[in-house]
Amino acid sequence: MPRPLPRLIAPSLLAILGLSACDKPEKPHPQGPGVTVEAKAKTIEQVPAPKLAAGMSKLTPEQQATPVATIGSRTLTLGELEAKLERQPEPVRLQYGTVAKRREFLLNLVQAEVLADEAVRQGFDKDPEVLETLRGQLVRRFLEEAVVDKVKLEDVTPDEVKAYYDANLRLYQRPASVEVRHLLVADEAKARKLRDEIIAAGANVPAKIVGFWQDYVGRHSEDASTRERLGSLGLIWEKLPPGATPEENTLHETLPSALRTAALQLDAFQISQPVRSERGWHLLLAISKSPPLNVPIVDVETQVRSRLLKRKRDQARNDLVRGLVDKAKIELNDEAIGLLPAPTPKQRLPDAHGKGDGHDHGGHVGGAPEPGGHGPGGDDHGHGH
Repeated sequence: MPRPLPRLIAPSLLAILGLSACDKPEKPHPQGPGVTVEAKAKTIEQVPAPKLAAGMSKLTPEQQATPVATIGSRTLTLGELEAKLERQPEPVRLQYGTVAKRREFLLNLVQAEVLADEAVRQGFDKDPEVLETLRGQLVRRFLEEAVVDKVKLEDVTPDEVKAYYDANLRLYQRPASVEVRHLLVADEAKARKLRDEIIAAGANVPAKIVGFWQDYVGRHSEDASTRERLGSLGLIWEKLPPGATPEENTLHETLPSALRTAALQLDAFQISQPVRSERGWHLLLAISKSPPLNVPIVDVETQVRSRLLKRKRDQARNDLVRGLVDKAKIELNDEAIGLLPAPTPKQRLPDAHGKGDGHDHGGHVGGAPEPGGHGPGGDDHGHGH
């Protein structure tokens, strides 16, 4: 005798109904996109159940066809249950390792079917918000089939990876550097006095050191050109990095070698001893310090390929959307658009204390995607499939 259904298990039922927005869904029809009109489902009852791709199932064909539940005149098979489980995100799927948990999953599937039947009976499949959500899913799936599945990781060539690496060499190869600020005074005694005062007041706390430094530069530094920038000299390099900017070239060429040597010996938030130049005596404060970097291309090849894959997919998506828009007959009525009132904050319902509860009770469900950008499912994150 069939056992009665338990109470709805809300979280797992919602997971089954919503599935995972990040996991790529199975094709809803064995012919894939572009099926003929005759092959398309005419009613919700005719929508094909999800199936695993050939060779992916762990069951024999006979086991896949075994009924596990009946709902009126319809039957759920063991193969359909397997496909539903496999489509769950891994953290969710791993929770269903026992027979009892799989039975719980099946019961929720049955409940979801019953709810869907009743929703259709009451006409919710014609609801504007449901249809708008469906359109968003159509766009997501279409872009996935048209772009993500057609632009593969292997489409990124080794030459493209090397060209990107060479063009961004500074990201992977650069000498040691330190970001430095300076305070300039005329004599050594004053420089030592100011240094002692800042160190004592800062008490080895970086925020305090920077705060007192800013105050002392504003009141004591004799370098008017950097005083408003809190004495900033920018990045001082051990030697010029690949693709150095004109400003970096100028600083490297004009900075006295004694200042460069002293700066590169500092740790972050350390203040140097007074350093002499032809302009006077300098105190140097290191804001940050970076060691030399030498990352060979082989160590970042996977990362670069993923980045270039995302670029290719973005370009393919933009080209596709642009081509479809160019073919479509589109007319915009700017005069009518101008009649829309400016957006205003939505009124919030008061809570028990008379304040807004922070929830938007008039929100819109299922916003339209951005066709040329990262609408629903459009962000491929540079991952290969």
